[in-house]
Parts: sequence; C-alpha cells; structure tokens
Amino acid sequence: AVADELGRQVHGLAVRLRPTALDDVGLAAALRQLISDWSARTRVPVDLEMVALEPERLPPEVETVLYRIAQEALTNIAKHAGASHVSVVVIRQDEAARVVVEDDGHGFDPERAGLGRLGLVGMRERVALLGGELDVESAIGSGTTIVAHLPLRREAGGADHAEIG
Repeated sequence: AVADELGRQVHGLAVRLRPTALDDVGLAAALRQLISDWSARTRVPVDLEMVALEPERLPPEVETVLYRIAQEALTNIAKHAGASHVSVVVIRQDEAARVVVEDDGHGFDPERAGLGRLGLVGMRERVALLGGELDVESAIGSGTTIVAHLPLRREAGGADHAEIG
C-alpha cells in the first residue's frame, strides 16, 4: 500500500513538472485547456492570443516554462488579484518566445511581493534557468502584468545553422 501511494505521488510530481498535455496535444491546445478550466472554475473571462506557435513546435523546455508561467500567474490571480478580466498572450518572434499575463485586479507592490511569495520566486527561477527574463509590472489598485521572455537556443553546428550557398 505504501509503495502504491508513493508511486502515485511520484507520478503526480512528474505530471506537474511537465504536463502530459504538452506532449499529447502541444502548447497551444494545453494552454487553451488550462485557461478554459481556470476560467470556468473562477468565473473570470480570459482572452487568449497565440502567435506563431505552430506549425513548428518550440523546444520542450521552453514549452514547459511558458505553460508553467501562465499556470502560476493564473493561480496568483485567483488567489490574490480579485480580477474581473485576464489576458494571456503567447508569442514566438525571431529567436525568442514570450508569455504575457495581464489582469485588472488589485495589483501589488512588486518590490515587497517577492518576500515569502514562492509563486513569483518560482517563475523567476524557471525563466532564469533558460537564460530568460521575467518582468513584473504592478501597482496597488492598477492590476498586474507578468512578462516572461525566453530565448530560443539552437545547438551550435546543428543542421539548422547550415547555410546553403
């Protein structure tokens, strides 16, 4: 019984690290489902815009971080923002990908929010591990905007860099 329970817990942790939906249906569909479920649960409408995510998929580690940033931002909005509307934009542009999550909630002081807030700390760490940047724009009474910018790296010497002359 203990081994079965441990197995279930390990499986749950693995799914939370890289949601199976990313592998099964890709980032765009996984985000649509995440946002649909979140909006139904919180009764807060969400505008979702995705630009240039298909037909070529992003690197798996980038997809995971983009998904997790959106997920954590939505979790924070549900817990703290009191928002009546949310916008999520995911863009692939040039050699970078970006997710922007914006709400019209209460806002907060970003200088003080990092203290004791594992959500923001976790977002910063995930983005930094891929060489990206996370910006948090907020002020009390004016909503919040989270912007994660991730470089799309390609291995040097790979076929993607071969030039045909």
